Amino acid sequence: MGNVSLVKYLIELIANPTKEINQGYTSLGLNKKNRNGDSSIMIAIHNNNIEIVKLLMDYANKHNIILQLNEKNEDGNSIMQAINNDNTEIVKLLMEYADNHNIVLELNEKKTIMEIHQLCLLLIIIILK
Repeated sequence: MGNVSLVKYLIELIANPTKEINQGYTSLGLNKKNRNGDSSIMIAIHNNNIEIVKLLMDYANKHNIILQLNEKNEDGNSIMQAINNDNTEIVKLLMEYADNHNIVLELNEKKTIMEIHQLCLLLIIIILK
């Protein structure tokens, strides 16, 4: 939960340009990647942190930022990370975000039969919820 509070605090700092500590930052740079190739949304997904995923999506929506969900790191793109984590709630959030922003989520990477089976089962679970 501490990470959620920190993310909320950073969003508040960026949103409030009168705070001296802001030092001229105007955006969180949601699509920027760290040295490992991870964006903030990828890190939240990797950690199965639904609250931070929601906070980042809300921030992006309020500031007209389109999250680059198809960008990849060593684990694949955002949707594939959520699928590999068996996190149906994050998969659903990503699908809704993509639908609202006309993003076509890329799922056509080379997959094993087991990975395709896992993906199909997860999508069925999401549809039935």
